[in-house]
Formats: sequence, structure tokens, C-alpha cells
Amino acid sequence: RSEALRSPRLYLQLVVIVVISACCGLQQQLPVLLGAKGFTAGQVSVMISATTVFLALGKFGQGLLYGKIGVEKGGLLTIAAFAAGCLGIMTQILIWPSLILLALGMGIYTTLLPMVVRRVFGSREYASIWSLIATVGSLGTIVGYPLWGTIYDLTGDYTLGLVGAAVLLATAMWAHWKTMKDIA
Repeated sequence: RSEALRSPRLYLQLVVIVVISACCGLQQQLPVLLGAKGFTAGQVSVMISATTVFLALGKFGQGLLYGKIGVEKGGLLTIAAFAAGCLGIMTQILIWPSLILLALGMGIYTTLLPMVVRRVFGSREYASIWSLIATVGSLGTIVGYPLWGTIYDLTGDYTLGLVGAAVLLATAMWAHWKTMKDIA
């Protein structure tokens, strides 16, 4: 574990998990976001329920994807999908595809990140390293969830937060790529 604590890869993964967990705070704001776009309460409830189903199916799909093309490429695709969902949901036309992409991205926390930790640090160090990363990831939740609400309260919409999330997710893609680079 002490060797892992000196590894730049650990700190890159900390960036990834903090960004992902902060961006996942959008899930708590989806009802307000969708309502502000003019959808009725009934429509919003169907969309939120469907997003939950997409999230569950997305985790299954991520497992298949990572098994097929690896966590390196699959991770980049799923983080990119999350960013695309953030940008796409700003338009009313792309609501359903965006909800699918958001759900796929929100599953990264419990699918991709543990697999990366095991791949980078090995099975022997997995429990101690993952517990550290998951604990630090809570900082993203602590900051991200209220930040989404604050952005809406200050600006009247989520555009700034959605663009900011896409930029942060691009940073997470870079950190994921750097973490996985040159790992056999």
C-alpha cells in the first residue's frame, strides 16, 4: 500500500472519482431540470423512472463493454457518454438519448472505477486502495450535490453546471487515460 500511495496513478484515480461523484449529483436535480424544460410532473416521473432502469441496464452493459474492449477504451467511452449526456440534456430534442447517456455515465462509480483500481494496483492491494479512493470520492458528493442546486439558484437554469460538468468529465477522461497508459 505504501508503494501505491506514492504512485501518480493513485492521485489520477482520485481526480476521476471526485469528478464522477460530483457530476452524479445531477441525478438529484433531474426532476427540477426536466420540470424547468416544460415537462409535466407525470412526464418527469416517467423520465426519472426510465433513467433508473437505464442506470441498471447500463451497469450490465458496461460490464460487457469492458470485457469486450477493456477498461482502458471502455472507460474513455463511458466517461465521454456521460459528458455527451450533460451537453445533450440542454436541448429538449435530445432528452431521451441524453438520459440514457447520463445513466450510463452515472454507473461508472460502481463499475469502471473498481475495475481500474484492481487492474492498476492488483488484487492484493485492492481493498485498502479502493477504500481510500471511495472515501475520497465522497468529497465529490459532498461538494457536487449542493453545487448543482446552487448553480440553479444563482442562474435560474443548469446550463453553467452542465457545461462545467462536461469540462470536468473531459479532465476525468484525461486522468483515466493517463492512469491506464502503459499498463500491460
